[in-house]
Amino acid sequence: MKKSILYLFVATCISFSVKAQYVDESKVPATVKNAFAKKYPGITPQWELEDGRFDAEFKENDKKRSILFDRKGNSFEQTKVNGVEVPTALVDYINTNYKGEKLKKVKKLVGSNGEVSYLGVMESKSIHFDANGKFIDENKN
Repeated sequence: MKKSILYLFVATCISFSVKAQYVDESKVPATVKNAFAKKYPGITPQWELEDGRFDAEFKENDKKRSILFDRKGNSFEQTKVNGVEVPTALVDYINTNYKGEKLKKVKKLVGSNGEVSYLGVMESKSIHFDANGKFIDENKN
């Protein structure tokens, strides 16, 4: 029963969205720009600051693409997840350590090496977790 309530809570919370902010390329760290240029030479993206990470939006072969980078230059494919897919440990950690703050959405991140992690997005911060829901780090939005 407790898990059902938690899943319902997460499913409700992730229906809200956080608006990304466009940023000038000069404000994107060199590590991020270099990582993008290495993967996509000759392509100039539009940059957004999204959930404490940099989102490169661009066209490749006439298709819109979006790749998320952390400040170290690691890239991630991202997808929103529903409450059932969110690790219980993630929800427990947020409920214990961020009382009173609302979880707006959860994203599943798949790194270029295939490693899965999750990003819990709140109003003022994003919390990064491993595939099992163990805390990794926190970034301000």
